[in-house]
Amino acid sequence: MYKVLGFIVFFSAAFSMGYAKDSDFCALVHFSDTGWTDITTTTSMTSVILEEILGYKTNIKLLSMPVTFRALKNKEIDIFMGYWYPSHEKSIAPYVKEGSIKVLAENLQGAKYMLAVNDAGFALGIKSYQDIAKYSQQLGSKIYGIDPGNNGNQRILDMIQSDKFSLKNFRLIEASEQASFSQVRRNQKNNIPAVFLSWEPHPINLDLNIHYLLGGEDISGFGKASVYTVVRSDYIDKCPNVGRLFKNIKFSVALENEMMKLVLHDKKDPKSVGRDILRSNPDLLKGWLVGVTRFNGEDPLSEVEKFIKN
Repeated sequence: MYKVLGFIVFFSAAFSMGYAKDSDFCALVHFSDTGWTDITTTTSMTSVILEEILGYKTNIKLLSMPVTFRALKNKEIDIFMGYWYPSHEKSIAPYVKEGSIKVLAENLQGAKYMLAVNDAGFALGIKSYQDIAKYSQQLGSKIYGIDPGNNGNQRILDMIQSDKFSLKNFRLIEASEQASFSQVRRNQKNNIPAVFLSWEPHPINLDLNIHYLLGGEDISGFGKASVYTVVRSDYIDKCPNVGRLFKNIKFSVALENEMMKLVLHDKKDPKSVGRDILRSNPDLLKGWLVGVTRFNGEDPLSEVEKFIKN
């Protein structure tokens, strides 16, 4: 109760700044979800805030990353919360340069995106990119990627085709995120080494000992990462209230790992996960709702109270 009361006092003071309501154009917020579990969970949590506290409606479309960027350019969607930098930089750069997509805000720091090995691979001695080719026989000359068309896969293919790290005899195995990590789990269970594209946040980091490889710092797109929210070019001018919400929203690696584990392992609905976490952690809403009104322009305080208590 103390947490909730403290939140209400904070929120009332923050809201007193006052802002104009969004226009009717903004009533329905169109998202893209690429189907990556981290983006599904963060998008779902945000849609809960918009729908159940702020009085907006949301429409979430499942689109690949290339289609997402084209849809933003063509104003078919409004917002995408999954621009991983630097791995997606080359793909989005033309749109940013021409002004059809705007990078709005960083929503996650401390992420990583690179090749890794399981315990069996690490025990063999695979600790860097330079070590992979030494154990091609034990690895079956395979590197596991994720869904076709992903930029991470393309970087693996570039390494193979250019014989970087002597990988010319390796094959990229493309599969969905779920299928790829299921294969890694099977390999680990059977003590079979595997090299695979991995990232954090993802619950695979909680399930297995993931050993991220050294020596790939010069590979564009691999290494430490941040995740950004991007919008269609005119969206913030038309919908400044929604824009303030998205500028405010910041996740953590630990929070996303927790949400993703509940979705992938416990088979919970992503919106239910977001709703439960927000209700049990009302402090999350503090920073996120500063200066944000309901769609009708009203103070959202009463809706926040009802949401937390339900």
